[in-house]
Amino acid sequence: MRKIVLLAVALFGFTAAFAQSDVLTVAQEANDALGAKNYAKAAELLEKVIADGSASEDEAVLEQVNSAKKNLPIAYFRVGQNAASAAQKLTDAAAQSAKYDEAVAALDKAMATGTTYKVVAAVNNAKRMKGMVYSAQAAAPFNGGDFAKAAELFAKAYEADNTNNSAALNLAESYFKMDKYAEGVKVCTEIAALPAGQKNDAAIAQAKAKINQYTNNKIATLQQANDFDGIIAMAESIADEALKQKVWYRLTS
Repeated sequence: MRKIVLLAVALFGFTAAFAQSDVLTVAQEANDALGAKNYAKAAELLEKVIADGSASEDEAVLEQVNSAKKNLPIAYFRVGQNAASAAQKLTDAAAQSAKYDEAVAALDKAMATGTTYKVVAAVNNAKRMKGMVYSAQAAAPFNGGDFAKAAELFAKAYEADNTNNSAALNLAESYFKMDKYAEGVKVCTEIAALPAGQKNDAAIAQAKAKINQYTNNKIATLQQANDFDGIIAMAESIADEALKQKVWYRLTS
């Protein structure tokens, strides 16, 4: 009986040693893949290191697990970035759309793992790249006059990265082109309220110009149609008090 117990203990120790060795081998393969810029393979291997090594008590294994947690969001970001770059080189619309979807999926993983493992830079980079991907997708429908589709994609870009002023301005323009005045003004008002500074000044100026332009256009169209109820409804849809007063003034002047 004693011999059997000793054999079982020895077998358990062998299994643990094998598992430790296996995790370290996979970690080295992951690092090699990162060095070779094979980010998809690296992400797969890093996931395995984390899954197989997290419960270990071996310091060498845990060190590789911690390293994998830091590198995994970066690997997924690179997968997304490369897919987005590849998409821009495609001429077939369906293939390009599929590649952009691949990019978004990888960037979502970068954001999720970056949040879980507290890799803030990777999360922020993924958000910005995701906004750029949706903006790139929106260009064709916008230029082709499909403003509903363009607005859908620009809205996703703006949601992904609320610092993407270009996406926000294009979203507002898409709304205005669809005669969705209130929606366009809402986005422009958000941009106009950004803190002044070199990064925002141009966008703020453009947003204010759009508000003035489309407000005047809308009022003129309604006045020509003698649709004063429409002007009243327009004024009531505006949250910004200064702009609302401007519309009321035009109505009563």
